[in-house]
Amino acid sequence: MYEKIFSNTFASREDCEMFLMVLKQQWPQMKGQLPGARLEIVHDTETPHMMQAAWNLKDSAQADQMTELSMDVILPYHRQLAPKSMALDGDLNWPMVF
Repeated sequence: MYEKIFSNTFASREDCEMFLMVLKQQWPQMKGQLPGARLEIVHDTETPHMMQAAWNLKDSAQADQMTELSMDVILPYHRQLAPKSMALDGDLNWPMVF
């Protein structure tokens, strides 16, 4: 498994919510293009101008495909809203289920 995590800090709660709305509207249209992938979005309730998206993908090739899809779908909105961003990606090292 491969994981890709994006953390964004926006200028305001409204900018963050607008970006989340775009994610919720646009990614479902890509359904079927990333078979088996899973996207989890966390919107911080205590600091509502922050959010995190975690992609669980089958391998780095699928991660590259997800990145390519995001260029047309998400990146224009990301550039417009200009959050401070941090990304982490790599092989899932140790999944634990409780």
